[in-house]
Amino acid sequence: MLQRNDYELVIAGIIDPVYREKILVEARRHGVEERVKVIGAITEEDKYWYYLNCTAFLFPSLAEGFGFPVVEAMHHGKPTFLSDRTCLPEIGGELAYYFHDFDPAIMQDTFENGMDHYKATQPAEKIIARTKELFTWENSAQQYLDTYRALY
Repeated sequence: MLQRNDYELVIAGIIDPVYREKILVEARRHGVEERVKVIGAITEEDKYWYYLNCTAFLFPSLAEGFGFPVVEAMHHGKPTFLSDRTCLPEIGGELAYYFHDFDPAIMQDTFENGMDHYKATQPAEKIIARTKELFTWENSAQQYLDTYRALY
């Protein structure tokens, strides 16, 4: 993801030390170690700061119950790059960019094409509006109630 650009990759959240080291070894191998930051768990304040100041949000998760980080990133109008698996396409809808293949070169191309599209179309306000419309506590409660009623 860091080839052919000067972005930094910030990985936040609780991470196994062995996996953290694997990430850094790969970053070293590709000559981008100085641009990969594995920062661990962060406060809500820090998370808010990162959402406000990031250029893009990448979440290529393969096992997700519900992607709250995706909703939070989209709430800030950020270009959001997601796995096309689990519930993520339902959350991101047509306003997110999707990794259909996890080959690094293909992911790099998806990222570059998505960033070019985002810069050309500037959909931040549309992303924010969609997120505010779809992801409210009222909508969540109604969906829960609808599901419950369908079962009984």
